[in-house]
Amino acid sequence: MLSNDTETAPEADIILPSLSGARLLEWAAVAFLLLLFLSISLGTVVRYLGLARFEWSFEVAGVVFIWVTFIGAILAEVRGENVGFEALDARLSGRARPVLAKVRSGLILAATLFLAISASLMAWRTGAAPTPILRVPQGVQYVAVFVGAGGVAITALKRLMRRSKR
Repeated sequence: MLSNDTETAPEADIILPSLSGARLLEWAAVAFLLLLFLSISLGTVVRYLGLARFEWSFEVAGVVFIWVTFIGAILAEVRGENVGFEALDARLSGRARPVLAKVRSGLILAATLFLAISASLMAWRTGAAPTPILRVPQGVQYVAVFVGAGGVAITALKRLMRRSKR
């Protein structure tokens, strides 16, 4: 569902020009959410039954949760649902609303660039270290943060550039 901000509705088409781009992200989010549910359920059931050797299910859930979070952040930003100041928007005059929208996009861009840089630095330092149980590189978690922050940053940058042309 798109925000009440009338400027955000058409932007989803500008930022992800094809419906397939948005649909691909949505299907990835659904797949990861299903994997999250199944891994937590499996871990809970086997723990209740006292079975061993399923500790990996909670590690999978932790990694998948990060991916779900950042894919969701991209989708929310594309739809204009990520950061909202509806109460403030409603009180501002017609000329002040676009200024607030530019400030909002700028702040999102700055925060996500910082997050992407931080994720890159963490991946550089500890990305090759194995996870405790599955022994996969911890970089799979940092890549999710980098992809999510990068996707939100690109979206915010495109929105800011579009609004600056007005």
